[in-house]
Amino acid sequence: MLKGQNGQKGQTSVEYILLLVVVIAVGSALFKKVEGYLISDPDSLRNTYLGEYQDMFSGQNGSFQGQYKRFTIKR
Repeated sequence: MLKGQNGQKGQTSVEYILLLVVVIAVGSALFKKVEGYLISDPDSLRNTYLGEYQDMFSGQNGSFQGQYKRFTIKR
């Protein structure tokens, strides 16, 4: 009877370890997919937003060089 209980405990430990390995593998694959969608792909969300900001600041012909125009208000 004692031998059966130890075998059951060992089997449970192995099952938990295998479950942990599966969860880590699935999480890693999911993280890589989400990372590509958000950051590294050319059509990612980050590149889409940065492209819009670049278009906004560079103007239609790309002439923005970081220089500001000075305006005066006459009184």
